[in-house]
Amino acid sequence: NVPIMNIHEEVAAYIKAGKLKLDPKNNRLAPPGTYVTLHDPCNYVRASDFGDVFRTNLYASVPAVREMTPNKERNFCCGGGSAVLYDDPEMYGLRIKFFQKKADQVRASGANHVCAPCSICKAQFYPMVKEHKLDLPVNGLIDFVGAALVFKGHRQV
Repeated sequence: NVPIMNIHEEVAAYIKAGKLKLDPKNNRLAPPGTYVTLHDPCNYVRASDFGDVFRTNLYASVPAVREMTPNKERNFCCGGGSAVLYDDPEMYGLRIKFFQKKADQVRASGANHVCAPCSICKAQFYPMVKEHKLDLPVNGLIDFVGAALVFKGHRQV
């Protein structure tokens, strides 16, 4: 019996146990004035109930979060996991169309930075934020955690 944990679960467990030192106010990816919104990936939140796990990690890592509405298992799909991410020029227009609801949701949040914990979602977000003129960066959840880490009482360089 070997327990299997996703990295997001492991990080959340370390945060809750106080074993991971984070300084959200000095996060180099989310400096003051940054409002991060969390994209809840379909497979993680609907199939695995990771919504709270993601929030434990993000809220401990960045100074300000603006939630999308709806969120967690009711969040809108970005279109990345629905096979339209396939690199086919004929599918690209469909990707843009599928992402419209997500673009509207990001805009309504008032955030200026997106956290996408899933690699497939990130691959969808990168070109789609440009297509929908969102003009904001996209990073993974572990990127935000890593950028807030404090080592042996010192800020990371």
